Amino acid sequence: MTIDTSTGDARARIRSALLPRDLARTIGTEIAVVLSPVAPPRLWGMVVNTAIESIQRACENQAHTSALPSRCAEFATRSVTHLRGRLVEPNITIDAHLALAVIAPRVVHLALSGGVRAYRVRGSNVERLQPRAEDVRPLGLSAPHFATESFDRGDWLLLGTPEAFSIRSVSALTSLLGRGPDTSPSNVRDSMLMPAHEMQHGGALVVLRSL
Repeated sequence: MTIDTSTGDARARIRSALLPRDLARTIGTEIAVVLSPVAPPRLWGMVVNTAIESIQRACENQAHTSALPSRCAEFATRSVTHLRGRLVEPNITIDAHLALAVIAPRVVHLALSGGVRAYRVRGSNVERLQPRAEDVRPLGLSAPHFATESFDRGDWLLLGTPEAFSIRSVSALTSLLGRGPDTSPSNVRDSMLMPAHEMQHGGALVVLRSL
C-alpha cells in the first residue's frame, strides 16, 4: 500500500500577533498525528513539542499493530504530565487533544481524544470515525477513543482540529473530491484550511490517501 500525505496548520491571533498553536505531523509515511494544546498561548509550543517528541519515541522500532496508538497516547500523556510538574506555576492547565493514525495493511489504527476529529472518505461517503459526544476532555482527563477501521485503496483519511472541519471546509472537500482521482492531498489540505487561515483561530489537518 502506498500512502500520499499532506499536512498543514493555521495560526491563531493573540492580540496583535499570529502564533502557531496546533501541530500536524507525519512520522514516516504511515503514522499521522494532530495535536492541539490546552494551555496558555506562551506554552503552546512547549506542550505540542513535548508531546510529539514522546510520540516519536513511542513509535521507534514498533510494529504497526492496534497496540501502537495506545502506547503513543500513554507516552504523550506522561510527557505532558511531567511538563506540568516541572512548571513553576503548578495551577496552570497543561494538557493536549490528540488524533493519531497508524496505517497497516488495509486498516488504520486510531487514537482520538477531545475535539480532534477523524474522517474516512470512501467514494462519495464521508464517515466520522469517532463517537459524537459532548465529552471533549483532553488526554489527562479521559482515555482516548481507540478503534481499528478498514482503509483500502482509494480511501481518504482526514485528521484535524474542529477548525479544519467547518461548514466551508467540508463543502470545499466535497467539491474537490467530485473532480475525480486527480485531486491531490495538498489541494484538499489547502482548501479545507483556508477558512481557518481567514478566521485566525488556529487549526491543523493531516490528509492521507491510499493509492
